[in-house]
Amino acid sequence: MELKIEAGAWQKICAYVDNVDGEISGLGKIELRDDAFIVTDVAIFRQEVSGAHSDIDTKALAEFQVDMVKAGEDMRQWVLWWHSHASMAVFFSKTDTDTIDASTEFPYMVSLVTNKRHETKARLDVYKPIHLTLDDLQVEILSNGINPYTDLCKAEIASKVTA
Repeated sequence: MELKIEAGAWQKICAYVDNVDGEISGLGKIELRDDAFIVTDVAIFRQEVSGAHSDIDTKALAEFQVDMVKAGEDMRQWVLWWHSHASMAVFFSKTDTDTIDASTEFPYMVSLVTNKRHETKARLDVYKPIHLTLDDLQVEILSNGINPYTDLCKAEIASKVTA
């Protein structure tokens, strides 16, 4: 299995990560294609951040889920949890693994950590019928180039992220 990130989704992640001082986190939409997890979109929510954590507002997350369902989205596809480690190395901290271990509402979840150097580390957790972890999921960015999302993401950060 491999995690492939479409250009637009990756550019949004980079714009979010590059334009906030601390960590930041969000969810991503995944489609399964040809034995690969394809990230097609990402989103952020109101959250409080610091250099070492990001806490998503649970009410904002619930509102997002309701809005997506009303728009006809299948929430079972929003199973990517992504977050940054700001300027630190990419790894899954104890806080990260605790979050992953508690996220059992879907049969599986893909987790991605990145940083301001745009390094990545990903893992797959399958929760049902038993919890299994593939700790070193390969990551491929499908395309990269000039980021058209920078200004949009800066505005979204200003309205949703506090330190």
